Amino acid sequence: MEITVFSEFTSSRLRYILDFIFRSVLGTGYILSTDPSVLGVKGRAVLNYSFLGQEGIPFIRPYGLLSEEGIRHLEIQPADWEGVPCFFRTSDDAELPFDIFSAAFWLVSRYEEYLPFTPDAHGRYPTVTSLAGRYGFLQVPVVDRWIQKLAGCLVRHFPEIELRKKTFRFLSTIDIDQAWAYRHRPWWRTLGALLKELLTLQLSSLKQRIRVLAGQAPDPCDVYGYLDGIHSQYGMQPVYFILVGKYGKFGKNIPPGHPLMQKLIRERDAAGRAGVHPSYNAALDFTKLADECSVLEKILGQAVTESRQHYLRLFIPGTCRDLVRAGIIKDYSLGYASSPGFRAGTSHPFPFYDLEREHSTRLEIVPLTCMDGSLNEYMGMELPEAIDLIGKLMAETWQSGGNFVSLWHNRSLSETGRWTGWRSVFEFMLQEAQRYAHDKASEE
Repeated sequence: MEITVFSEFTSSRLRYILDFIFRSVLGTGYILSTDPSVLGVKGRAVLNYSFLGQEGIPFIRPYGLLSEEGIRHLEIQPADWEGVPCFFRTSDDAELPFDIFSAAFWLVSRYEEYLPFTPDAHGRYPTVTSLAGRYGFLQVPVVDRWIQKLAGCLVRHFPEIELRKKTFRFLSTIDIDQAWAYRHRPWWRTLGALLKELLTLQLSSLKQRIRVLAGQAPDPCDVYGYLDGIHSQYGMQPVYFILVGKYGKFGKNIPPGHPLMQKLIRERDAAGRAGVHPSYNAALDFTKLADECSVLEKILGQAVTESRQHYLRLFIPGTCRDLVRAGIIKDYSLGYASSPGFRAGTSHPFPFYDLEREHSTRLEIVPLTCMDGSLNEYMGMELPEAIDLIGKLMAETWQSGGNFVSLWHNRSLSETGRWTGWRSVFEFMLQEAQRYAHDKASEE
């Protein structure tokens, strides 16, 4: 049975969020109608999204955001609704007391990121500026929680409707910013690094470099055998995002023309699949982005359609528009470097909506849940703290029937320096993901 949504208006914003909620998340069809007579049809599942309340029909009073065009500053004060933060409250005595559709659209479209803000050191939209960061609900997928409450309301009124069962999914993604720490670099860079370590008395680093170059120790970034083994053990297909941009301050990978680098890229694609990792400046330079996609495509011999931005430099809407032009259909950059959680309030993928142009695009945004550097480098967590937080985020994602997308770097699994012991965190995450995907799915 399809759900009929009665509304006194239609708009691209309304259709976009209804598509996301009903088709993408709840897995059911819907009909959007502006004919008030549908409110009186018996045997029909109707949701009333209007100012015309009617007894016995689930009712949401519009806030007004979805009938507008353009972007404006809104004073938003989240409040508690049955244990979940919500905003755009429109009716205190209704079963659904706030405009779920407008609130979900505001978060999923990343409305707040179109407004003026003070960027962080890398030009990114900061966690502390976001509504979720300021009000402390970043680690709760509030949009998913609202959708569950909406689903519960609909089932109570229309027991015959069939909604998709919640299905937890986990995806391991690996960024390769530096394929090898010491090996396969141009001789002049290796010589310069040796001299720098010697002159600055970085003796332990100097010793390790010499041992690796002499073949007496493995390169600390060469963890590909470990990754293949652990992913195979848990039956997982990872996605590798590989930096192929030119050498510079924020990108020091092996040149993509090196035969061993090309071999590694093809091996990573065979071990899962490979996507492009646009360089630091490619986030705002379409020419660089297109060139890097072309380089990777030539190595792989196939189209590249997935990406994650280096340093998570995803600028809305500019970067997203460039990705569409470059032929990218999925991007995995939507997360905060400084803190894990649910930047768009959801663990489900969604199409990028261009607010300035008021239309949905073919670019699918796959939210990032947790990054290694957030836990260790930004938050300074000890291993038990990191494990505990990952466990909580995993439970939230499972409860939402969404996707837990992890981001690790090959260097983070080196078991050297500040990353000593962090393989245990990575392995806990994979074990927990397998447990939720198999054991807990059968409990539903």
